Amino acid sequence: MHKYLLSEFRLQMTLAIPSGGHLLVAEGERAEVRGEDGEKRELTVHVRQNGRAYLPGSSLKGVLRNAAERIARLLGAPGPGCCHPFDRPPRDRTAALSERLFCGDRFAIRSARTAFSTPDVYRQACPICRLFGHTYERGRLSLSDFHLVGSSKFETIRQKHVAIDRITGGAASGKLYEVEPLVESIFVGDLVVQNFSLWQLGLLSMLFQDLEDGLIRLGHHQKRGAGRLTWTEGQASLRYLGSPPNGEIWGLSQIVGDTETLRPYGLSQKDVAAAAGLTWERNIQWSQANLAEKSAIVATLLSCRQPTVDIFAAFQFEEAMKISALQALRQPSHEPIAEEWS
Repeated sequence: MHKYLLSEFRLQMTLAIPSGGHLLVAEGERAEVRGEDGEKRELTVHVRQNGRAYLPGSSLKGVLRNAAERIARLLGAPGPGCCHPFDRPPRDRTAALSERLFCGDRFAIRSARTAFSTPDVYRQACPICRLFGHTYERGRLSLSDFHLVGSSKFETIRQKHVAIDRITGGAASGKLYEVEPLVESIFVGDLVVQNFSLWQLGLLSMLFQDLEDGLIRLGHHQKRGAGRLTWTEGQASLRYLGSPPNGEIWGLSQIVGDTETLRPYGLSQKDVAAAAGLTWERNIQWSQANLAEKSAIVATLLSCRQPTVDIFAAFQFEEAMKISALQALRQPSHEPIAEEWS
């Protein structure tokens, strides 16, 4: 599914810390400073690259995936909706596996006894792993790091906190520390989805709505109101190796068209939606549509929402990926079995 580039959605996003808000994605190591009283304290600062604050793409992808999993479980109920990356297999092979076992671990358990093809790895994974990836296949979606707009400077504030003694419930002695989050800073970066199905763009529309509503936050102290970001501006492009008509948006299977090619990947042949105002321009072998305003991007993604609802409502793991089959594969035998995880 990654061998050839057949379609691409590319979005340049501008994300801003709203007025009154603050954001802290911590550096790996804490600095040590002296307070006004002369006492040494730990200081946690926002992550920097060459002295300039930025938003790591991996951190943004992580919070988007977490929100996508929540949406999948809501839309997929009473079915599984998706797996859970932190539900790992116990070392004891006789112990029960979690019903939400991570797709990567499901494939790892199977790989010790059975073989599976590249189409199997895509088709048998949960929808969230198809978009965001797992340990056996990279996902369709990628995010760059988000850097400060132009030559703009970032602003910080210094906050003091005290650790809580878990026994007394009061302030822990000698545990005063400081943090230095960002305030009112603006960042820009790219979100890219390649060889996409329409339901994946529809899921993006839901994630962006949650971002606007403040349900997706990044970094430390989220329960204290920190970590909110707003999407202020955007420019997007859609391109296909094909010729879609104006007013339509196509998913991957609509471009490929060949049923025999699509079937092993679990893709249906019809993957098309009406997108009013979408105009395609031919550029050699590519057709491209440019969306210069945030409102146009949102409207185009909204046209893909119904396939998103449909795929999560219908999703069930195939028999080979169900917990009962995996549990049987984990039972001790006299055959050598590769270690599933470490």
